[in-house]
Amino acid sequence: MDASVVRLGHAGLMLVSTTDFFYPLVEDPYLQGRIACCNVLSDLFAMGVPDCDTMLMLLSVSTQMQPAERDVVTAMMMRGFNDCAEEAATSVTGGQTVKNPWPIIGGTATAVVKEASLVRPGGIRPGHVIVLTKPLGTQLAVNAQQWLGEEKNWAKIKAAVSRDQVAGMYRAACRSMAHLSRTAARLMAEHGATAATDVTGFGPVGHLTNLAEHAAASDGGVPVRIVLDRLPVLEGALAIDDAVGGMFKLREGLSAETSGGLFVALPEERVEGFVAAMAREDELGWEVTVVGRAEALPGSAGDAAAAAAEGAAGGASVAAGCADCAAAADAAASGAATTAAAEPAATPLVVFSDSFAFVEVPHLPPLRPS
Repeated sequence: MDASVVRLGHAGLMLVSTTDFFYPLVEDPYLQGRIACCNVLSDLFAMGVPDCDTMLMLLSVSTQMQPAERDVVTAMMMRGFNDCAEEAATSVTGGQTVKNPWPIIGGTATAVVKEASLVRPGGIRPGHVIVLTKPLGTQLAVNAQQWLGEEKNWAKIKAAVSRDQVAGMYRAACRSMAHLSRTAARLMAEHGATAATDVTGFGPVGHLTNLAEHAAASDGGVPVRIVLDRLPVLEGALAIDDAVGGMFKLREGLSAETSGGLFVALPEERVEGFVAAMAREDELGWEVTVVGRAEALPGSAGDAAAAAAEGAAGGASVAAGCADCAAAADAAASGAATTAAAEPAATPLVVFSDSFAFVEVPHLPPLRPS
């Protein structure tokens, strides 16, 4: 799961907590603090918890900076973290500070919630639709921005993008990373979300695989496969990844993200309402993307049931024309079971549909000044 969930001694109450921290990611220390806070809180939001009761700050003061630089950078990182926490309607009530060659900032987030309000990762079922609330490509954009000042690395991508395009992508990535997913967490509950996860270090395919694994392991769950039809990416990200030979694995769906969006699974009839509500109430600016759907894992009991139901819909006319249908069905079922038993690991839990496409989204400037 995205966060630790512990049952408390009080009936129906759960303690939800998470922690994370970062080395320097962006050039602006205030923005660095804000992104760190967003990323810490994102784990709560992915559990359907929009309200954090308290946060602690984890801070490392750089020993490699001059005192004047250190004082400014440390103060700005702390201010960015605190401002973001305040925006999320929570506060930093303590923490720990150490000395380290690199400046580091992060923290912990804790909430006490009713068990029934949690959105656990195992609730996705065949037929549910999956949406993504932010575009991909943030880590790639950060690296490209750094390469502007590194002649050797810039030479690898300068034929694919201009300096202005990289700068625009970087600003758009900052807009995304520094934006809280709190509205999405609140709307998940209102629109009947069945499962969710945030997109961070394992990339979209890695995190969706986790959802599928939890579905099979949960009480009453069934094995599912997630079929992706599209994924939103920042404009120019694909060109950069192609220019460096797929180093970031964006086309494979394995690109690491920082403070990425939420994958949210919803019953099909609830998707339109969730997307419309996000457009009205969330200020990020990019439209929520319907990225795919869950189906019964091929070879599983759920897949067999679906096939049986589809076959039954064909009616008695098919059965009347086949004297050996029962024997054929037994043989097919036996063969399918043998195949599934022989190759359980060969069936991926996340696949790209034949019509899959990346959707490039335009660059938008940061929502607020540093």
